[in-house]
Amino acid sequence: MSGWQMNVVPCRWVGALLGAGALTGCEVNPPQIPSTNFQISIPVADDRTTVQDLADERPGFLKIDDEGLLAVDFTADFNHREEIGDRLRVAPVSAALAVPIGPADGAINKTEALVFADDRIQIAHAVIAEGSLILKATNQTAIPLQVELVLDDVKRPDGTIHAFPIDALAPSESKTVSFDLVGSEFTPQNPLELRFSYRVQGEFAEAVATDELLLEVETGDLLLSHVEGVLNEVVLPVAPITRAVDFPTGLDQIAFSSVALEVGLTSGVGFRSRIDLQIDGTNGDGEHGSLMISEMFQRGDIDYPVSLALSRTSAELAEFLSMLPTEVAVAPTVRIGDGESVEVIDASHWVYIDHVRFASQGHFQIEEDTRIEFDPIFRRFQDDDARRRIQASLDSAVVVTAIENHLPTAIRVSLWVAPRAEDVYSSEDLFADNEANGYLRIPKQGSIAVDAGEVGPEGQVVASAFSHQRLALSDEDVEVFLREEGVYTGMLVELDKTPSEVVMRASDFVAVEAGAVIFMEFNEELVK
Repeated sequence: MSGWQMNVVPCRWVGALLGAGALTGCEVNPPQIPSTNFQISIPVADDRTTVQDLADERPGFLKIDDEGLLAVDFTADFNHREEIGDRLRVAPVSAALAVPIGPADGAINKTEALVFADDRIQIAHAVIAEGSLILKATNQTAIPLQVELVLDDVKRPDGTIHAFPIDALAPSESKTVSFDLVGSEFTPQNPLELRFSYRVQGEFAEAVATDELLLEVETGDLLLSHVEGVLNEVVLPVAPITRAVDFPTGLDQIAFSSVALEVGLTSGVGFRSRIDLQIDGTNGDGEHGSLMISEMFQRGDIDYPVSLALSRTSAELAEFLSMLPTEVAVAPTVRIGDGESVEVIDASHWVYIDHVRFASQGHFQIEEDTRIEFDPIFRRFQDDDARRRIQASLDSAVVVTAIENHLPTAIRVSLWVAPRAEDVYSSEDLFADNEANGYLRIPKQGSIAVDAGEVGPEGQVVASAFSHQRLALSDEDVEVFLREEGVYTGMLVELDKTPSEVVMRASDFVAVEAGAVIFMEFNEELVK
């Protein structure tokens, strides 16, 4: 019977009765089948699930820790190397100066400075990979002028200074000078300034008090390939990673006592730096949580990279993980430099982010009643002839359950039967007087309550609690198990809230056995 067990009451007296009639020569009427009962058993549930099994089925986020306790432990793998590349940039700056040209003797010599607005790169010495400086001179006098422009802090790759003479600048004339700074070395006196000097000559005796030389100075976007100095949080953004977490459906109201976050990274950057982690999560109920974690890490070395494991625990982490997010997104941002240390950095330096790991301790509290929905199991009564006979001869039926609870919390167990797996734990309205469509809940109301296991002084369950129940089934209930298309049976285990923290060990378990015992009338339908 394809796995269905059948127990039949013997009926050898039928043959004996027929034989006796033949021997006496009496007329024998057609035999009448006597009415008597026998039973068959249909398995409904047979499951023993340990905490170790629960962890093994979800190895991506549940672990058994070194103490043998169940803990949440999952990792977002990045395996991402981010180079400094073109992040060493100094934003463009500009200035306009009006140099008075009045009746005076001798040349005019003066030094000015362009001040960088962004203080994230404070330069002691740098090599310029890309960039230029443009200087425009406009003669707003009535006399010709000679102008020489010099970049005091910048030298060409051959070591010579950047200087450009304008031998003749006629009245009202403008000339533009472009300094190509590629490959130049920049060694400023002030780490946030670029100095330039100018020398102006002419027949100043012919000038009037309102005469001026207008100088307009502008840098392009300066890209640095090598910097010695102070960096203050130069940003290296890293693309976020989204991680799915398969918490058992329906499990909620778990509060973890402690959660640790670990960041595995390798630094090939010669600056003390910081990593920011923007962490966002959404649970199965659509609730959203987020937090920001920041950790400093020590300088590395491009020739001898330093591998680091940064650890952090906080109440915010425990609160975030207690939300039981089914999706976690982690967006790292590396900020190079602490704004204090003088170090050296190159465009080829890098930071490698290996992983971000979340791990709880094995102690938690169940703050409100919660539940675990075990994966539904498909069952089908395959013997069509036996199905017909059972339907024709059904007398009564019961479900017999035996439950052993070896967990440190009381539980309530119910069985849910549906024609589709996705309906097993869906709306309870589906199971209200809907046996004709294949929906059955056992028991019809409430659940089978089982006490918590006996817990020893070390928090370990030392003795199980048991429950044995015998629940009546109607004819309509039995028809659910006999459906030709088969049905899915799910086991719902509801956990009672705990007054304090509990632990679940790998060896703890819940065992549920349930079978439908069908009593049948021995009648003509069974011998056809």
